[in-house]
Amino acid sequence: MKTPTLPSQRPESALWREPSSHGCYGQDVCYNTPGLLLVLVDQSSQTATIAAEVSAAVNTCLQDIVIYGSFGQGFHDGLSVVVLGYRSDEYGRAIVQPALIGTLAGREFVSISDLAIHPARIDEVFACILDEETGKILEMPTQVPVWIDPVAKGESPLCAALAEACRIVDEWIPWFPRSFPPIVWNITSGTFSDGNPWPYADALKRRGTQDGRVLLFHTYVRPGGTRSPFAFPDAATPMPDAAAKALVSTASVLPGTLRRQQLVRGHDISESARCLSYNFAGDFVYVFRGAFFVDWDWDRPPLR
Repeated sequence: MKTPTLPSQRPESALWREPSSHGCYGQDVCYNTPGLLLVLVDQSSQTATIAAEVSAAVNTCLQDIVIYGSFGQGFHDGLSVVVLGYRSDEYGRAIVQPALIGTLAGREFVSISDLAIHPARIDEVFACILDEETGKILEMPTQVPVWIDPVAKGESPLCAALAEACRIVDEWIPWFPRSFPPIVWNITSGTFSDGNPWPYADALKRRGTQDGRVLLFHTYVRPGGTRSPFAFPDAATPMPDAAAKALVSTASVLPGTLRRQQLVRGHDISESARCLSYNFAGDFVYVFRGAFFVDWDWDRPPLR
């Protein structure tokens, strides 16, 4: 597979400056300073055995965004969401394209109200719930909105996906230079079919707003992995394989403002903790909530 061209950095996408003592990653998300969550979903054949879990994790994240972004009968649209899938075609050419299905198919930037109003469908699944009176686990039917479906084809062009992420943040940052920087969440099987992802990840993380650099998170999903799930490792944490080592080297360091949220939850996280999780996405979704939904300072009524 051909290695993609390394995206050049636009001056207007490199507004970040070293903070003196405060202010880094501290911007509230509101109508004047919106936020951006960019989700990259590995849809290669390497994810075939876990494609349903990957799509379920993304759908759960999007559902949380809708829930936390709702207000009465309206929605606070200070957050834009982009979901891209990446794989290759039968000729080995990289495909990086919008992954949402249904009414939102083909769209890149969508709002919370778009997600709330236009799920592709509502599936009924059975969730395990603890009955506090009897102590038994009960299976209860529950309705789950679906925005993406499982896909598992071709190879895994992570470099091309990161290059496309650079293009999207380059498009977004000049419009909102004072905002909390974009968060990029990559869910990958750990295979890289189009070269070394490090230069592309580095190029992405060098972009930023006045509030901080782009944050790159990885969720590494490994079929049949024997290692217990973990999140936010530091340099001393042993990695289960070479792919995890490569991913942790490209992941962002968790900023202090987001690390403190994890400390409040009782998680002992190092100051050098990296934004990586292994076979686990729950804490990452919580970080996204913390970045975008804590103390939102809305200066206009919600959309109706």
